[in-house]
Amino acid sequence: MKIHNYEITPSENDLNEGAGMFGEPKGKIIEHCKSFVEHTNSSEIVSLIKTLLDIAVVNSIIKDTPVCGYDTDQDTGWGKYFPSGQVVAVDVDENSAPYIMVNIRLFCQIPTQKKLISLVHEMVHVEQFKSKRMQKVSGNIFWLGDNWNEEFNRAQQELIVNDNDQLYRKLPWEVEAYYLENKFEEKLAKIA
Repeated sequence: MKIHNYEITPSENDLNEGAGMFGEPKGKIIEHCKSFVEHTNSSEIVSLIKTLLDIAVVNSIIKDTPVCGYDTDQDTGWGKYFPSGQVVAVDVDENSAPYIMVNIRLFCQIPTQKKLISLVHEMVHVEQFKSKRMQKVSGNIFWLGDNWNEEFNRAQQELIVNDNDQLYRKLPWEVEAYYLENKFEEKLAKIA
């Protein structure tokens, strides 16, 4: 398993959107980002991630995709930037290489079947980024060459602020991921 050394330098666009969405000054958002980077790369979190994901079936799903994690119980203010129920997510680094982020606290609380389903869903996004159907450029989200940043931000705000995933599930990359997640879940049900 590869551990992702998490780094973030929010773009001016990210800072403006964050300031608008959360009503915080840009300096505070930068402070939270630095705190989150320190937390995510800490030896404690890296060790927890290695222990949690060092299972053959998990490794067969995530393959060579780098992973990092975070623990919401150690939140120093950055937790408000994440959807409350998000167990696993995918993002890209400065070279557009996808990596998986795991919310350790939530990951530990869900049944094994749900862990696998969540990882399969996120691996769809990894494939979307690797194939360049989905791209993140200067903080903007593109799908099949079209800029979806406005729709994405509106859906993210609804998800994070109002805990409503209705708009989020309608984003085209999410439609595909949920479709394939459901197919995987059906196969699991047949063998369980």
